[in-house]
This record gives sequence, structure tokens and C-alpha cells, in this order.
Amino acid sequence: MNSDFKVRRAPMLIASLMLVLLVLMVISPASSAGEINILPQSGPYRELDADTSQVFEWVIYNNGSEPVVVKGTVDPVSYNGVTAEFEDDFITLGPMESASMVVTFTAGREVSDFKKTFLVNFTATDMSSPSNVTVNTVEVELDVVSIFGVDAGANKILHIWDNNLPEPLNTNTGAFLVSVLIWLGIGFAFYFIVDPTVHLLTRKTETELDDIILHILRMPLFLLIVLIGSVSSIEILDISQKMVADIEMLYAIALVLIGAWLAYKIYDEIVLYYAKKFAKKTETELDDVLIPVLEKIGMIVFPFLALMLIFQILGYDLTVLLAGAGFLGLVVGLAAQSTLANFFAGIQLLIDRPFKIGDLLMLESGDFAEVKHIGLRATELLDTTNNQLIVIPNDQMANNKIVNAVMPDRGLTIAVSIGVAYGSDIELVKKLMLEAFSEMANSNKEKVPAIRLSDFADSSINMKIFIPIDAAPNKWRAASEFREILYRKFKENKVEIPFPQRVVYLKTEGK
Repeated sequence: MNSDFKVRRAPMLIASLMLVLLVLMVISPASSAGEINILPQSGPYRELDADTSQVFEWVIYNNGSEPVVVKGTVDPVSYNGVTAEFEDDFITLGPMESASMVVTFTAGREVSDFKKTFLVNFTATDMSSPSNVTVNTVEVELDVVSIFGVDAGANKILHIWDNNLPEPLNTNTGAFLVSVLIWLGIGFAFYFIVDPTVHLLTRKTETELDDIILHILRMPLFLLIVLIGSVSSIEILDISQKMVADIEMLYAIALVLIGAWLAYKIYDEIVLYYAKKFAKKTETELDDVLIPVLEKIGMIVFPFLALMLIFQILGYDLTVLLAGAGFLGLVVGLAAQSTLANFFAGIQLLIDRPFKIGDLLMLESGDFAEVKHIGLRATELLDTTNNQLIVIPNDQMANNKIVNAVMPDRGLTIAVSIGVAYGSDIELVKKLMLEAFSEMANSNKEKVPAIRLSDFADSSINMKIFIPIDAAPNKWRAASEFREILYRKFKENKVEIPFPQRVVYLKTEGK
């Protein structure tokens, strides 16, 4: 009987054990899904400025024996203008594998100051047993900072004193108006009292720099005092956060405009002013020509920089704008190749100085022209013979042959030819030519002319004299004057100037 009982009890024990094992398998979570490690790559606390982003990264490590799928979520995904986004919210990890998950928190431009804790959840699902799911949560604490420091609604005059004014000034609007009037009074006090008083003190100094600085700063500082005071007072008004932010954005744009104006005035009235004074003391024309160019560059650069800053305040991407400006510059450069060639040729002429203003250049016609102006695009010459103004592009001046008639000095040597009859006394002729040279008005008496017998022509003996004169433009006058004086002396001394003639011999032959 006992043996029969034991035989009947064995199957029951086996069935009971199998049932217990099955229950344990059902109620026990998979070990792989519970063995996910979250390793942060930075601290949980960050400061997030308006219109910027902060990036958080975690390394997810599968410490189990089965592959898992990890999904990331953020709670809340958006809060008061701050949004959270996973770079990739799904990853798959095999046993003993790891990967990074990245969340970017972005603050809008008009957010206000606040602190918030966001929950980042990593949900791991065992791929071999999808019902086995574990959730790991980490906290991210953000201290959000407004770009404008909005703090509206405080009914205090100048944010300091409680508004105890009688009606109707006892409201936020009244506090705002009184605060603006106070700031306006401070601005006028500076403009009409402080600045003139300081100006009286600076007049006693020897330098004029302090007077220029006061003149430049007077109006911008007045505007800044009124603007800063008025905008700071706007926060007193009980208006919406967005409206305050928009007004303060306009205030930031106004600050950029005032700053650009102030920078340009300093550049124009101080830097260029002293540059002009220095240029007057130098002999080179380079600084005299470049200063007007720098003036025009300043009129372009400062507004351009102000425009770029305004676009940045408005939230535009400057890299796109600068890329567009670079492309536009390339197009303009290609279209203005000739102008740029003249510009750099003008710089080269001003640096190398093959000629300067007042020099005489020989033209291709043989006439002389005086240099009147060397610009960055062209050079202006005055034709001294015809009294005409000639404008030549600088690239032609730089690439063509230039004859400077005043280098190494302003003097010039001209050659004048004269013919005398055969049988004339050559020594007498030379003497008379030297006397004519000494009586000339435009001859250079410090130099001795050279006289040469140049040719035995058909009807005359040709003499040539090389006459040094005082200046190149006088070459025609000097040659004419020399011929007139010499003709008179030849006539007085009976030196014959022959005309073309032939001697013909006739021979008569007998018939």
C-alpha cells in the first residue's frame, strides 16, 4: 500500500514543480531588460540663454545577455518656449554593446526667466521577450535666462520707489510716465549743463582732441540716457511679456544704430582728421589720395556692420547673409575688372612715384603735358601746347612708356640746326651762335651749349647747336628766339644763309 501511494504521489510532485516554475517565469522580469546602465556625459544642471541651445548626452550600455531596443522621451517635451528633441530617439543594442543618445534643449527668443526640471526617460524593451520593459529616468535641470530681462508689472518709480502718487498717476502707467520724465530730465541736464561745463574746462587745454571728443559724444550720450531709461521703465508697465520683448528688441536695434553712428563719427572726426593733418606734412601724394578713399570706405563699412548686427538681433543667420554678400562681391568684382585694374594701378603709381603733380610728361605727339591730378581711377594731364585737359586711365599710365621731362631736373636740351654757305668762316659762325645763346631769355646759362658741324649738304654747311633751356615747355619759344637772334647776327656779320642752288657748267663743242 505504501508503495502504491508513493507511485501515485510522484507524478503529482512533478506536476507541482513544473507549475511553480511556470509561475516564476511569468511573474519574473527578464534579466536583460533590467540590466541597462545610463551613463551621463555631463552634469544634470545647465544655464540656457534665450535663443540658444544646450546639448545633453548619455551613453546607454546593455549589460544583459539579450538584445534590447531603447526609446528616449522627454517630459515635458515643450515648456514656456523651451523645446526638447532627441537626435535619435530609437537605438538597438546587442549584449554588452553601448551607444550614445543626445537631447537638445532649445530656448525661443522671447522666453522669460524660469527654472524647470525635465525628465528624460529611457525605455528598454527586451527583443527576445517584448513584454519585459524597464524605464530608466534621469533629471535635467535648466535655468532659463531671458535675453531681455523681462520683469513687467512692478509699480515702482525707477524700479526703486513705491508709486504713492495720487490718481491717476498711482498706476503702473503713471509710474512709467514719471520714470521716463525723470530720465529725460537727466538727459537734458547732461546735454545743457554737464557737457557745456566740461567743455569750458577743456578749452583751457592745449590739445583740441578733448574738444572733438566732447562734440562727438554730446548727442549720442543724450540719446543713450533717454533710451536706456525709457526702455528700463517699460518693464514697469503691466503688459504682456511678448510686447515687452518686442519693445526691447527695438531698443537693441536703436543701440546698434547709435553705436554705429558714434563709431563713424570717431573714425571721421578723429582718425581721419589727424590723418589729414599728417598728410599735409608729407611730400607723398599717396596719403592725400587715400584719405578720401578711406572716407568713402567708412561710409560703407559702418552701415554694413550695423545692418549685420540688426539682422542678428532679428534672428537671421549671418552665415547665409555673409555668403550672399561674398557672392555679390565676386559678381561685382568680375563686372568691375577695369575699374579695379585702374584702382590698383593708381595705388602703384602713388607708391612708385614715376611722376608727381606738377611734373611734365612727354606725349606721343612730342608735346608736353603737366600732371594736374593723380586719382585712383585716372590721371589728369594739362597739354601745355594746346591748353587741353587730358584724362588717361591709370592702367594705361602704369603699362605704357612714360617720359618725365623734369627728371632728373626740369631743364631740357634742344637741338637747333642752321645752314651757312660754303666758304663761310666756321669759327665766326660758332662765335655768333654762342652770342645768340647768351642773349636768350630761356637758356640755362649755367651750362655750355655744344656746337657741331653736322653735315655737308648740297647747298650749305649744316651746323647744329645743343641748347640747354630752363624748362621743357619753353622749347618752342627758345628755338624760335635763338633763330631770330642768330639771323640778325648773321646779317650784321654778312654770314650767308644759302638757298638751294646748283652750279651748271656749259661746254660748247665745235662743229
